[in-house]
Amino acid sequence: MRYESEGQKVTPALAVALDRNDSEDVQAGYLTLDEPELWNEGDEERLPDSWFKETKREGRVPKKEYADFIPRRLRVLPNGTVTNSLLEGVSAWFVPKPFLTCLNCGIAHDKRKNEFTKLSRLSSEGRSTATTLLCLSTVSRLKTILGDRSEAAKILSFTDNRQDASLQAGHFNDFVQTSFLRSALNGALSRNRFLTHSQLASEVCKQMNLQQTDYARQPADYGSGKRRNEEAFRNLVEYRLYEDLRRGWRIVQPNLEQCGLLKLEYAELEEVCRSQLWQTDPILRIATPEQRSIAAKALLDQLRRELAIDALSLQPDRIEQLKREINQALKDPWKFDAHELLHEATWATIERGDPASGRYDRANRAKVKLTPRSKIGRFLRSPVAWDWLLQPLVDGEAIALIKALIQILCDTGYLVREGSEVQLRIDSMLWTAQKVEAIPPDPVTSRRLQGSEDRAIPVNQFFQTFYETNARQIQNMEGREHTGQVKNEARQAREEQFRKGELAALFCSPTMELGIDISDLNVVHLRNVPPSPANYAQRSGRAGRSGQGALVDYLTPQVGSGHDQYFFRRQEQMVAGVVVPPKLELGNQDLVRSHLHSIWLAHTGLDLGDSMNQILDLDRDGYPLKDSVKTQLSLTPSGLARRQQAMQAILTDLFCQADLDRGSWYSPDWLHHTLTNALNEFDRACERWRRLYSDAVAQQDEARRTIDDRLRAM
Repeated sequence: MRYESEGQKVTPALAVALDRNDSEDVQAGYLTLDEPELWNEGDEERLPDSWFKETKREGRVPKKEYADFIPRRLRVLPNGTVTNSLLEGVSAWFVPKPFLTCLNCGIAHDKRKNEFTKLSRLSSEGRSTATTLLCLSTVSRLKTILGDRSEAAKILSFTDNRQDASLQAGHFNDFVQTSFLRSALNGALSRNRFLTHSQLASEVCKQMNLQQTDYARQPADYGSGKRRNEEAFRNLVEYRLYEDLRRGWRIVQPNLEQCGLLKLEYAELEEVCRSQLWQTDPILRIATPEQRSIAAKALLDQLRRELAIDALSLQPDRIEQLKREINQALKDPWKFDAHELLHEATWATIERGDPASGRYDRANRAKVKLTPRSKIGRFLRSPVAWDWLLQPLVDGEAIALIKALIQILCDTGYLVREGSEVQLRIDSMLWTAQKVEAIPPDPVTSRRLQGSEDRAIPVNQFFQTFYETNARQIQNMEGREHTGQVKNEARQAREEQFRKGELAALFCSPTMELGIDISDLNVVHLRNVPPSPANYAQRSGRAGRSGQGALVDYLTPQVGSGHDQYFFRRQEQMVAGVVVPPKLELGNQDLVRSHLHSIWLAHTGLDLGDSMNQILDLDRDGYPLKDSVKTQLSLTPSGLARRQQAMQAILTDLFCQADLDRGSWYSPDWLHHTLTNALNEFDRACERWRRLYSDAVAQQDEARRTIDDRLRAM
């Protein structure tokens, strides 16, 4: 909400940008209605200690940078006016932006996170996720009703942005593959109760129950070819499973662990924590076995979620080999995309990696820091980990504690060490089945106000049920884009696949509105509100041919799109709007000039090729037209006369001439001038590309200088 001084209003927006130009009293933030036991003026003691400092005169006082973030009580009238009267309005608490404290659940945030990360929930969905889920549920329902082999079990989705169509197709296929893999993992866990590294990939592949014809580029029934195909697919599954352990990489598609279906444990860790190995550090010596277990598991979980693991398939020197093997043996959609960024395993280190030290190059390999100032370091040195501490450990004590903990975990087989760097041994992990409604918060990243209960995090019930039941039904579904950027041969092939029902979804731009017949289509999806009723009629008319029933659905209005917002609230103007016949003014000067340029260019016979470097000389200053191009585009006087006669003959058309006669700009002299100036217009049309290319070259040179300067400094 927006808080202003007495007599001003609280706007209905959740967060409004801070505007100091109008009034110094305007401040952006959030407003919550007061409830019993939500917050009181005396609850400042619950705020983080880092917000305060101790002074001799006043004692514990808030630091200057946090003073404004202490919750303030306001009274707000029904019309949004803030009042000082205790008898009017309702009581509320105002929390300034950025959002640092949740008065309801007691979570404390820092200033580094963005507002979306703090306020979004796992059930929050974007437009791509909503489209994918709608399309998947629709096709699944059609398959149930019509049968798996029905050609009508498909959906056509329209968008007005061809980049969105490509993005949506990729999102759809990625969602299907990821969900199918997680569902297979859940099935393997349910069957075996727990899995070790040696069992993991094989058991998941069994649950997937795919034949070589489903994934192999060249299926083989026996011999080394069969073994190579199966091994490549098993390696892909193993890579995807460990890659899926990364921290928070999917906000709207939580993995099995986030859905309460998987618990990652470490073999015999509780027994190790009860042993006599913990005498090397005073903190670990007096800690209880439960506290040792929590600290050790927090460290191991941190390494796991940051991919500081010793999985061979994720090691940097193995990634390229893995990519070649998989792309050689497997076919779409299983093989790696040419532009896919493959995530590599990293290392963790307690070294700070100071460039002045000789260890800088080695430490640079380790992206996970285990220093006292790191996330895990702040937890291990705090009273949250060791409840008898009155204040956090100093740096020296924290370093000794972390080193002792790492050494014990290395000696007991949970970590592998190379010098000062460590990785989690994946053969110590146990992938254990579970089904819970809430999962415990991560002690390393979870921060709460003092006195707040450390609540468990409710799991996403939709995805929990989805992975258990529906995800197995979508394994063979595939979506593709259909836009003007797709080559004609590929576009025609996809149209034929869609007609046969081999593609579950086709995400297209307006290219599918006209001229293409898709039989047995029952459902059309609109990713955005079409530009006009005519577009709506064309798109919705793709479904329900020959008297069939049809369903047309579209998403809620896109945030930031005034067009979508307007017509979503006035649907009758789009759905039942009047389709106005298209109008074309044949006497439009720009239109006529474009056609004349096309005629001129066609008569020259110049082959423009498929790249601007075939037209422009990039080795000369200013990137002029190539001499051969300029020569072919230059017309002789006789050639100029012939072209002008041909153009005049075209423009004598009855309808065109009637429109031209109404324009004062048209004359034989204008026609002659347009033709003689065509070469200059062609050259001028290349200017924008020249500027872009020049800027790109300048950026490349600047980047090259920066790299060279850095290398010389090292």
